[in-house]
Amino acid sequence: MAIAFAVAASPTLLADRRRGWVRGAARAALSPPPCARALPRPSGAGAPRAALPSPPWRSPAAAVVLRLAARVSRLTRARVYLARSARRRDEAGNVVGALAVAGEAGELKKDIGDFYDERSAAWESVWGEHMHHGLYDTPATADDDYAAQVETMRRLLRAGGVDTLPAGAAILDVGCGIGGASRFLANRFRGVTVQGVTLSPAQAARAAEITRLFGQSDSVTTSVADALALPYPDDSFDLVWSLESAEHMPNKPALLAELGRVLKPGGRLLMLAWCERETAAPAAGGDGAPAAPLSLDERYVLARIRDEYCLPRLAAPSEYVAAAAAAGLSVSTTDDWTEAAAPFWGRVARSAWRSPAGWAALRRGGLRLARSAVAVKYVQEGIRRGAFRLAVMVATKPGGGVGNGAPAGATAVGVAREATQ
Repeated sequence: MAIAFAVAASPTLLADRRRGWVRGAARAALSPPPCARALPRPSGAGAPRAALPSPPWRSPAAAVVLRLAARVSRLTRARVYLARSARRRDEAGNVVGALAVAGEAGELKKDIGDFYDERSAAWESVWGEHMHHGLYDTPATADDDYAAQVETMRRLLRAGGVDTLPAGAAILDVGCGIGGASRFLANRFRGVTVQGVTLSPAQAARAAEITRLFGQSDSVTTSVADALALPYPDDSFDLVWSLESAEHMPNKPALLAELGRVLKPGGRLLMLAWCERETAAPAAGGDGAPAAPLSLDERYVLARIRDEYCLPRLAAPSEYVAAAAAAGLSVSTTDDWTEAAAPFWGRVARSAWRSPAGWAALRRGGLRLARSAVAVKYVQEGIRRGAFRLAVMVATKPGGGVGNGAPAGATAVGVAREATQ
């Protein structure tokens, strides 16, 4: 009988024991550690326990010290990088010193061609035919990358006052990439011819291939040429188009002189260029105080952008204006589109790291392409600091006129064809 009772009661006993173990574990988990129990308890019923002292590294003084240490580390890194960059390249962007003797990287012109030979296919696989900033400050372009890039070209035409071009007009696209802007211009203005030039043989070949597929080979051609030594006679083009290519040129006055040389009298230059912010005093009679020199942080960020994207020293917008004036051109318009274009780089980063096409391109491109994708953060930082600017300049060669002599039919067709882009 006793045995039977014990057996019958055993499940209850076991359950009670389990409940006891659970209650004991809960009390142990909820009770403060021994060091806290050892602290004196405040007087008064229900008074809270004394809080544990904060670790030394969480004190306000320690936070200040940590911020100062991070700042010193960044400044040291910036100084070291700038010194190393100065030893590697001169202001023109050419390799100097032992590296030049060893022939490790070659001249800037070759580096630019190699840069785009290696990266253009990856860019096209993700972003398509246009290789320039988009403008995201309109409802139609805020969430559409292709529309934003087309808006950049349309707005540059509007800034230059180029509404129409007569049939037979000649356009030079300097730094044409794979021909996206060249084809846009040929589609926008019926009867014109567009000549694109690039330093990249791979880009020139791909541009010709796409142009042939679009059936525009009669109006658009692409060749490998140096914008500082163009293979065209004087007074050859009604319009010179420079969309984010001037920053690659080591000698801005020589570039503007060469573009002015090939422009016809009355011809117009439309330029959008990567720039650094103004640091010079305003011109005589100008308003405003002199801008501050570039800080160490700004110089570091701009150096990282230059080195990764094969650029010489970036020029301020006023340097382009002065170079254009020295070349005999009359500057009519300048503007800053940095804020409208600022979202572009975040979208580039997301397309590289968060899309299947981006990952596929990174796998094919290897370490160099991955470095370019990482370097996007320096452009973003340059924009946040105000050091990196995207500047517009419109200039005209004295004499003649452009953009006002097309027949009405050509104008209507131009607008209709633009809508297909």
